[in-house]
This record gives sequence, structure tokens and C-alpha cells, in this order.
Amino acid sequence: MTVIDRSTKYVERVYSNNKKIYPLLGTKPIPKNVWTRKVIIEKKEFLASNFNEIKKLFFDYEIIHSLGCGSIINIPILNNKKILGTLNVLHKEKYYTKKSVNNIKPFAQLLAPYFIIHQLTMKKK
Repeated sequence: MTVIDRSTKYVERVYSNNKKIYPLLGTKPIPKNVWTRKVIIEKKEFLASNFNEIKKLFFDYEIIHSLGCGSIINIPILNNKKILGTLNVLHKEKYYTKKSVNNIKPFAQLLAPYFIIHQLTMKKK
């Protein structure tokens, strides 16, 4: 899960199941690419079901591949139509489908209060 700090155009990781490779509170800039347009600007879900799709858009694709991941779902977390961050789930290649996105999407929005609180702490840094 990553929370957006809109003022400085970066995201901060607030959950990781692999803290050695993706540490909590690690930051990265928001890229200017197709993914950003779809997820951050248009506020739509993103699905990459194979590694070739991941390689085109994610700078850390080699790390993703080394972890055995080959499919990704990114769901924008919203509050009053404003994007707060994204829920990011990864698994082996061809694991996720459009049905997976539809199953996860309703639960993702339950994270909004947590993301709002975290954004408040980001502004204090």
C-alpha cells in the first residue's frame, strides 16, 4: 500500500510483506507514464497479468520478478473523488484477472480512513 503526498509528488509505503526489499515508509517518485495516467489521474484500477506488462511500466521490474511475481493489481484509494494512494497486490504470472480486480475493489476503499490519517503525518515531515 502506498500513500500519495501530492505536494511533493511522491508515494510512501505504508504496508509491505517484504520489509527487507520494500521497507515501510520507503518513498519513490510518482512516475510519468501510462500507469500514472490510469491510476492516479483517471482513478481507475490497473491490472498487469503477465511479466511483460510489468516490465514496460515498473522501474523495479527485476525485483518484482525475483520475488516470483508476474501479475499486479493496483487499486486507487479515494475519498470524495480525491486519490489518497493505492492498494498494490502482486502474485505469480497470470494469477490475477478482471474478476480479481472486481473482487478486491470494494474492500480496498475501506482503507481510506487509514490513508487520510497517514497523509496528515506526511505533511509534518
